[in-house]
Parts: sequence; structure tokens; C-alpha cells
Amino acid sequence: MENAKHIEEVRPNIFDYYDYREFLRLWLDYLKSKNKKLSLRKLGMSSGLSAWYLPKVLSGERELSLKAIEMLGPHLQLNKNEYSFLKQLRNLSDSYTQKERQEAFEKIRRFTDFRSVNAKSLDSYKYLSAWYYVAIREMAQLPDFQLDPKWIRKKLKYKISPTEARDALNFLLGNGYLELDENGKVISPEKPIVCDGGMYRLAMSSFIEQMLQLGVQSIFDTKREQRNHGLYTLSLSHKKFKKVQDILFSTLGAIQKISEEASGDPSDTVY
Repeated sequence: MENAKHIEEVRPNIFDYYDYREFLRLWLDYLKSKNKKLSLRKLGMSSGLSAWYLPKVLSGERELSLKAIEMLGPHLQLNKNEYSFLKQLRNLSDSYTQKERQEAFEKIRRFTDFRSVNAKSLDSYKYLSAWYYVAIREMAQLPDFQLDPKWIRKKLKYKISPTEARDALNFLLGNGYLELDENGKVISPEKPIVCDGGMYRLAMSSFIEQMLQLGVQSIFDTKREQRNHGLYTLSLSHKKFKKVQDILFSTLGAIQKISEEASGDPSDTVY
């Protein structure tokens, strides 16, 4: 009985979640532990929604419309801050464009409670938010690397502003992506990317978009012998396409091993 009582009293913290459906499922379980007569259908109907609407939303068969979340809001027993956060989670999940999702996430980042429980994920999100953060971290492995914004700007093929270069160095050094060893040499230690759920998908989508744009630019402003583009169009079954994906992932793993090999052949370029 004591354990059951403890379970009943656990109140989900909305700021721990990126998926509004996951939160709502647990939140409704919490509400039902407080009111045994509450059901998903009753909650929906008392909010002016049809009896089947919420079950379909929670199963992923339907999206939660803005009108529906406003009708549901007064019955969820969330405080004003939590309810505002829930609406932004919904926007992050169900928006159709990258721009809309980005705008929702920028609003999510303003919540103090969210920042306090997601510090590591926000750190990783910022690292992936600009292509040159990753490039500068890799540049630290070059033998002539200098901890100097001017040197970095000169080395980068695609130029960034002096402020961007300085801010990038401050961020990388301040968050452990770059460090100084006992001899004062800059090193790039192992540091995992800790980023979950919708935040990770948003960060990676943005990073991949930036890298694809740079790839397109390189077609026109990089010498042929210094780049390698390959395209192939073909018809495949879904099963065979999965095999192609496996080959690509395996190839990327092999490339990574080459970069990690200890040898007398130091890096001289970041690709």
C-alpha cells in the first residue's frame, strides 16, 4: 500500500519532456490516480471534444489541434507556465515546416525550468546549431592550429564574421569541446553529444541543411580534384533500400576509423 501511494503521488514534470503525447499519457495517468472516476473519454467530453478524439491523439493517429488544446487546457490542472510549455511542445512536434519548429523551440528555450533540467542537451544543441563550431573543433587537430579568430577565419573556406569566430572559440573552450593540455596545446577531447527527442531531430535537421548547402556551393567554387560528389538514381524495394543504408553507415564507420588511426601522417585539412 505504501508503494502504491508513492506511485500515485509522483507528479510528472512537463519540463522533462520533448514529446507532448508522452507527457499527456503520463499526466493523465497521474490525474486518474487522484480521481479514480476520471477516464480519457470523460476528459475529452468534458472539454467539448468527441469521445474518441484524445485516444486517437495519444496513439499518434491524429494531431492535437490548437483549438483542441485550448479547449482541453482548463481541465488539465496545469499551472499557467506548464500549459504554455505544453502548447509549444505541441507546436514543436506537429508543425509542418522547419521554420515553425525552430520558432517553437526558441520559445521553449526561454522557459527557466526547461533550461535547468536540460543543460547538457542545450549545450549539444548549440554545438550543432552552426556548422563552423564542428569544423573549428576538428581544426584543433591540425599541427599549426592557432587559438586566434583571425587565423581561423583565414583557414575557413566559407567565411564567418570575427564575432562568430570569437564566440565559437569561447563556447568550445567553455563547454569542454576544446581544452588546453599541460603544455598549453589545444586538444579536442572526447565529448558525447547529449541531445534527446525533438531537440536532437531539430538540431540535426539544421546541421544537415547547413552542410548540404555548403556541399552545393562546393560544386561551383572548389576545384574538382579537391572534392568528391557522387549521385546515383535507381529503383529498389524497401528491403533493398535498407541494405543500401546499412552499406552507407558501414562506410561512414570505416571512414571514421581512418581518421582515428594513430600514425605518422598528421592531419593537414578538415573535410
